[in-house]
Amino acid sequence: QLLRHTAGVPDYLFLWSCQLGHHENDLVSQDTALALIQRAGSTDHAPGERHAYSNSHYVLLAEWLRVRTGLDLATLSQSRLWGPWGLRRTGFGADPWAVMPGKVRSYERTPGATGTAWRESAVNLGSWGDGGLWMSLSDALTAECLLMGAEACAPHALSPLVAVVNAAAEDPAGGYGLGLERVAWQGT
Repeated sequence: QLLRHTAGVPDYLFLWSCQLGHHENDLVSQDTALALIQRAGSTDHAPGERHAYSNSHYVLLAEWLRVRTGLDLATLSQSRLWGPWGLRRTGFGADPWAVMPGKVRSYERTPGATGTAWRESAVNLGSWGDGGLWMSLSDALTAECLLMGAEACAPHALSPLVAVVNAAAEDPAGGYGLGLERVAWQGT
């Protein structure tokens, strides 16, 4: 039910946003997420009754793994996934602002902007399960090839990722996540 989002556990990020005295850029740690879930006290609906996405489900799964194996998600995933796969710049971190060479950054549409205006997005999650996973672009590509097979990494499959996207095009997704966007900068 946790994986299928039918457990009914309230989303801890919503609970966090309801707390007075917190700023949206405050770090939400794993312990904070677990405490918010525990304080909620009840489910939003009976387990199995309906589907409702909740980040809390992933946090609880990470906690279940910790209790079951004695290892936190960072250690468990490093020993069973990232290490064996050769991913040296991948892992869960409790500090989203820690320097990691080559780390892929999050981005979001600039509020109030028209067209394809994007900005780097501050991610304030120090929780594990629903977030907190960081990796380099080269590790992301390696993981994609391992998970999807060699065909996913063939040159013809990767060419859209490096194609130039027309920033003025009427693209409903605004070019998000696919291709390189060429824009004018300082008049050039």
